[in-house]
Amino acid sequence: MSPNHDGAISRSFIHEIHRRDPLRTEMLRLLMVFALLVTGCQSLQKRTSQESASCGALCTRAREAREQGNSDQANQYINEALRQKPSDVETRRQLAETMWTTGRRTEAVTIYKSLCEQQPKDPKLSARLTLMLWENDQHAEAAIAAMSVLELDPQSKDAWLIKARNETEAGQLDEALASYIRLSQFAPDDLTTLIELGDLHLKRGHPDRACPLFRSALQHPQSIHQRAEIEWKIGVAYARSQRWSVAVPVLERAISQRTASAEDWCLLSWTRMQSGDLSGAQLDLQRALERDPGSKEAKKIAQQLEASLESTPSQNFVTPVKHVE
Repeated sequence: MSPNHDGAISRSFIHEIHRRDPLRTEMLRLLMVFALLVTGCQSLQKRTSQESASCGALCTRAREAREQGNSDQANQYINEALRQKPSDVETRRQLAETMWTTGRRTEAVTIYKSLCEQQPKDPKLSARLTLMLWENDQHAEAAIAAMSVLELDPQSKDAWLIKARNETEAGQLDEALASYIRLSQFAPDDLTTLIELGDLHLKRGHPDRACPLFRSALQHPQSIHQRAEIEWKIGVAYARSQRWSVAVPVLERAISQRTASAEDWCLLSWTRMQSGDLSGAQLDLQRALERDPGSKEAKKIAQQLEASLESTPSQNFVTPVKHVE
């Protein structure tokens, strides 16, 4: 029996049911339509799930390639993931994060902007975009985005951080202080908050307030480089407080573990000179001039140091020259 013949019999059967019971026929039709819709949705969900899994696997491979130093291979995996055009939010977010970590930051920002337009009430997505914009040197846009995030979530740590950074950059130090203090209420032990609030106190001329914040930051796990940077900040705060003999060993230890500039060596030289170690100050000054023979600050310290060497031992301490940050 042919399929057409079977179809004709089925239609005749339905027609006969409809003639006898129209309501039952309508119910059968609705059930058939529902069954087709369910089957279609399940097929779509399955296909979407498979695409998401494939895209996720490509992102993982891209990150692994990046960690192994193979940026070309990482980009190939990312490009393949982009060709799949993932539609669900989480997969696109994961793809954007992978692009960000592999150096394709502008593209990652573009995807996050699209996600935020799609999910305008999601403060986490918006807060992440705010951080990305700032780190991508789009500071003005990041500041605007931060204010929008705070309307959605007044306790967003990321938004308060960007707000405080923008105010600091604009020279609005009082406003920045208020923002950092508000941030510290939500994240009292956050490493970034401790360091940046300490830096702000130094800018405001309050090294005594910066010291305890930097010391608290040292209690956090960090790399050797990070620890050296924090110790250097502590040494700077001690020097700004004219605690010369305390500052010297801290600065000396930190400078050996960081890439020091001419200004860094000038600060250590000046601090040694104030503590009475003139020979040590000469060596530090020599290193400053090796890095920048034309350093104006080094020349000023050299003049002060020469005067101190010509004076009596009791006159070794001189009027400080302001250290350029």
